[in-house]
Amino acid sequence: MTIEDAPVVKVLDFDEAEAYNPDRPISSLIRTQLLHLHHAENLIVPVRFRTNININNLLTERQASDYIHKITQLLHRYGKLGSARKSTVERGGTPTKVATKLTKKTQTQDKQRGKSTKRTRALVKKASKAPKRVQSTAQKADRKKVKKTARNMSKPR
Repeated sequence: MTIEDAPVVKVLDFDEAEAYNPDRPISSLIRTQLLHLHHAENLIVPVRFRTNININNLLTERQASDYIHKITQLLHRYGKLGSARKSTVERGGTPTKVATKLTKKTQTQDKQRGKSTKRTRALVKKASKAPKRVQSTAQKADRKKVKKTARNMSKPR
């Protein structure tokens, strides 16, 4: 087959000004993205800093874009690992207690296994630094709302 015999692909004209229309209704893909961001907002952002925007009222790409911009800023601010424990307290949860002493049983088990107590204590401290989730009743109610919204969105219209 020579180049002359190869099929020719016709490239359609493309109007860039017509492609971007911020007042166009949002697609199901954007609707799903909004749902995921709303869920992330309810999990990560402390209650008093949330946007309290009902995503079902977002109808155009411009409104969706504004919401995505706001949520992205909040997630960058509160989504860092260092602020996880701080935001739990701000959400109304109770801080978790850090285990500082080893029990005699643990020390005995470690000696039988040949591990040093100092090393075990360091491991316990390291494990206790991991953020633990404590949910307040407000968080549970928000999670139920998100699930209900997701069910309503998945129903055929």
